[in-house]
Order: sequence, then C-alpha cells, then structure tokens
Amino acid sequence: MIEMVKMDSQKHRRILEAIRLSLDSTVTFTTDDLKVIDFFVDKHALIEKNAIETAEQALAMSSLPIPKMLLEHLLEDEKKHDAYMGELNEIKLYMAKGAD
Repeated sequence: MIEMVKMDSQKHRRILEAIRLSLDSTVTFTTDDLKVIDFFVDKHALIEKNAIETAEQALAMSSLPIPKMLLEHLLEDEKKHDAYMGELNEIKLYMAKGAD
C-alpha cells in the first residue's frame, strides 16, 4: 500500500508538471500524432476491457482481505484508465479540427 501511495504521488507530480506546461504554451498535434493517439486508444481500450474483466473475476473468487483490497484498487485504476481513453479520444477529436 505504501508503494501504491508513493507511485500515485509521483504520478500526481507528473500531472501537475503537464498542466503547468500546457498553461505556458500552445499544444498542437500533427496528423501523425493523431494517428498514434488513435492507435493507442484503440489498442489500450481492449487491454483495459480485458483487465477489468479479469480483475472482476478474481475479485469474485477472492476471500482473503489483502488480495481482495489490492484487487479492488486494481479494478478502480483500470476503470479510471478506461475513462481516460474516452477523454483522450475526445481530445483527439477536438485537436483533429486544427491538425494539418
């Protein structure tokens, strides 16, 4: 659990840095950038779907408190990732309007 909190803190620092950078400059995407994003979203959406299904199955079979807690956190993260893919797709569609 301590390692999970440390990793989240590192992730939050990177997110805050990305926010700072995006406020200080204009973010643009080329058509090639959008193709990479599109490929990533499509591929990762399938991975996330499978990960969610696997975590849900494992959670249903688990009765021990520590594995159950870790699986619950894993499932929560995987659902967040799934939501991120939808948001990334929305950003891609928005940026495609201004791409070269």
